Amino acid sequence: MSSKPWGETFLKSGLPLEHLTLTTLFGLGWSCEPKWEYRRLNREGELRFFEIDLLAHPPFDDAENNLVLLTECKYHDEQRFWFFLPCSTVDHQAQYEAISAGQDLESDEEVLHYGPYSPLIHPERHTLAQLAPQSVWGVTLSKSGQREDNAVHNALEQLAYAFVPFCLDRGYHFCEGRPTAVIPMIVTTARLFRLNPEVQSIDRIRKATAPTDVADELPWTWCYHPSTGEVLDHNHDEIDVWKVEHKGLRWRGLEDQLAHLWTGLHWALVVSINSLGDAVTAIHEAFADLPKDFSRNRELDALISARVSARRKRTEGKRKD
Repeated sequence: MSSKPWGETFLKSGLPLEHLTLTTLFGLGWSCEPKWEYRRLNREGELRFFEIDLLAHPPFDDAENNLVLLTECKYHDEQRFWFFLPCSTVDHQAQYEAISAGQDLESDEEVLHYGPYSPLIHPERHTLAQLAPQSVWGVTLSKSGQREDNAVHNALEQLAYAFVPFCLDRGYHFCEGRPTAVIPMIVTTARLFRLNPEVQSIDRIRKATAPTDVADELPWTWCYHPSTGEVLDHNHDEIDVWKVEHKGLRWRGLEDQLAHLWTGLHWALVVSINSLGDAVTAIHEAFADLPKDFSRNRELDALISARVSARRKRTEGKRKD
């Protein structure tokens, strides 16, 4: 019989953390959808269903700030923590071999992905990226300093594979009154640490007796995650399928937007469950303050109406034949 308390074993199932995440967001007025499924090839090359734990939407009376948090929950016991490297320079995308090197990845349009068009009037601003320290390459460590199975990477990869299918399915959904912005989010019970950028000595790290000797504990962080070749291939296939299914539906800037979407997510919000409410509130308030222009809705409405009318005429013609 296991010597661990029943509660600890139950926590490892992940269900309590998912429930606490949902109730925390619900208490802030957000609505949540548990479990979102998508299909992709697994490591054996087999097409299988995978799922994301939670989708979160802001209060319904906030129609002009349609935001979705694509959420993955990861439980860890108290013997483990997550440790990140600092990512605080404007050239970090080249430093870490990002596919989109040369872009300003700290801009609002890189933190958010909008569909079916971006209404941001000043997409080049750094409003959202400045809300928290920026990190890269997280690992899972034990209290003794040993490297564990990398739950940080696993969670980021789950979001990376789900990101484009979700954006195409929801962000480009044509029944919404406003375009939708998507932010990937990881919620964890693990404590979050980021190596202090001022630590430049191997000897100082060797003498550390605790992560706080060389790192700062963070309530939440933006983690930069460059897409792998496998994820880019996956994104390309998903976009091609979407184009075939929506053949004939074109609007100004669509091809550029799909090309930008192909590079995948750039930033994921990583937050401790104890700081979830504060982080989500700060992001939502900053997001709501971004100046937006929804005038292009009329252009899309006209395109969609024309397509529906053409389809109706084809259907009526077939009936007459």
